[in-house]
Order: sequence, then structure tokens, then C-alpha cells
Amino acid sequence: MKKQPDAYGHRMGPLSSELDNPLREIDNIIGQLMNGLKQMNLHRCINLIIVGDHGMEEAHCDRTEFLSSYPLNIDEIMLIPGSLGRIRPREPKSTMCKSARLNSCKMPAQHFKPYLKRDLPKRLHYANNRRIEDVHLLMERKTRCGFFGDHGFDNKITSMRVLVYNNTNVIITIIIVCPLIVRALDLLGLKPVPNNGTHGSLNDLLKDPPFQPSMPEEVTAPSPPSDAEISHDLGCSCDDEVCGRQRCRRNHF
Repeated sequence: MKKQPDAYGHRMGPLSSELDNPLREIDNIIGQLMNGLKQMNLHRCINLIIVGDHGMEEAHCDRTEFLSSYPLNIDEIMLIPGSLGRIRPREPKSTMCKSARLNSCKMPAQHFKPYLKRDLPKRLHYANNRRIEDVHLLMERKTRCGFFGDHGFDNKITSMRVLVYNNTNVIITIIIVCPLIVRALDLLGLKPVPNNGTHGSLNDLLKDPPFQPSMPEEVTAPSPPSDAEISHDLGCSCDDEVCGRQRCRRNHF
């Protein structure tokens, strides 16, 4: 739609007053769309989903990291800076990205945690592609990477998520976008290619979901715990009343 909110958020920060006018402009555009649909009496006949692609987090100058401060030969690497720093060797056959070298990125007050690609948290869904760099620096939130506002931090941070508007039953919520893409493809009757969304996870947004997920059968049927007698008292003793209550609890657990 418009790039101004993103550009102003990066340059000025997500809480800056300079971001107000770009947001008002977006709000006016959406208002024009809704007014046009109402004039044509279509506002109750379509599925309308409005969603942003990411959130935005503040960044501060006192939380800036420079790799030249660490025991690395920066001439051997190419760094793609950002909220998730990505590193690849300049020479394809270089071994500088191995675990032993990566472990040298440790200082008392650093604001990032280094990962090899295969060790990144699974919730990031960011490893199974040859275009993804071998080494990643997962930055703490609010760490400055050249901007006063940034995105791309860990997606468990609430500020990285987005607001979703769904006109079918007027829902505004915070959500991760991948499942929403699958939902949009369902509405269009298209089969999604392999992706990170869970098919059916947003069925509660629709009155008549086109896809109902099925749960796999249990490998072992549920069964109540069997009665068990304690064969060793561990050298402890109790009076008959206390022992009776303990047996009663075990039998009714």
C-alpha cells in the first residue's frame, strides 16, 4: 500500500510524532475503501482482511554492537547488519563459521546471541534454505542497527506482531502472519505450497471453514493408573490414621 509508515518508523522510531501523519493517511485510504464498498452495497458480501507484514520496535544508540570489538577477523566475513545479523564467509571454503570460532563471540555485556543456522530456535522457521547464511546474531530487542526503529527481532516479542482486521465479524487481534496466508488461500480456493502456517489454526475467524484438521489417532489408548503397593518404607513411619489417608489419596488420584 504505502511505504511511508515503515520508512518513518525506521528513521524516527515507532513512538515518534512524525509517524502520526503517515498513519492518518493509511487510515483515510482504508476509510475510502470501506465507504466505496458500502456505496455499492458490497460491504457484507466480501471477505476483507487487512494486515501488516510486521511490527516495529524502538532502538537506542547505547545498545549498538560492532563486530570489530570482538575477536573476529572482520576481513574474512560479510555481515548483513540488522536486527538479525547474518554472517557469511568471503571465501566459500573458509572454516571461520564453525562452532569453535563462533563461540569467541562472547563478552560480558553483549546484546546478541550467536547461532549457527542449524541451531536457531525452531519457532523462527529460519534454517531450511541454502540462501540463509551460516551464522546468525540474534539481537536483543531495542538494539540499534542503524535505525531508531527496527523489525526482524525474535517473533516471540509482541511488538514484532501485527494487527489484523477481518470484516466478516470485525476482529482485531495480534497474530503471526504465516497462518493468515493459509487462511487467505482457503478463501480463494487455492492450495497452498509448503509453508510455516498451520492449516486450520484460524478456523475460528470463519463462519464456515473450508478445511477441518483431523487429529492423528493415539498410539496407546488412555488408561487409568493401576493400584500399587509401596514395597519399601525408606525408613519412615507414621501412625495408622496418617497412613490410611495416604493410601486413600493414592487410590483416588
